[in-house]
Amino acid sequence: MACLPIQTFALFYGADEKQFGLIYFQFKCQLFFFKLTTNQKFDIAIMIVILLNMMTMAMEHFDQSPLLTTVLYFINQVFVVIFSVECVMKILGLRWHYFKQPWNVFDFCVVVVSILGPSIFLTTFLQLELL
Repeated sequence: MACLPIQTFALFYGADEKQFGLIYFQFKCQLFFFKLTTNQKFDIAIMIVILLNMMTMAMEHFDQSPLLTTVLYFINQVFVVIFSVECVMKILGLRWHYFKQPWNVFDFCVVVVSILGPSIFLTTFLQLELL
């Protein structure tokens, strides 16, 4: 799907008129991502993914096998990708309105920490090893 220009299109978004007001779309892909990410079915699907993520995090335990540790690591990476794609789709659809909702800001911070966390930990660990 190409992001082709369309006539400026506006939709009212948000429960409170003061919160969002009208969102203007200049490209078809913006409108597509807006309609997709503000759909209740999309929210339910993301909630199911969150519950599955919680279940896999709860599977971790003391003295677990290295195989389980590896499998859980890769499953977690899949969840990070899913949540990152969700974040990008919402930003494309809502643009700066995305950051007006506290839950979206929280989700954004969790995604950023999930992506940067392992690299920061690895960098710190390697620096400590060199000392």
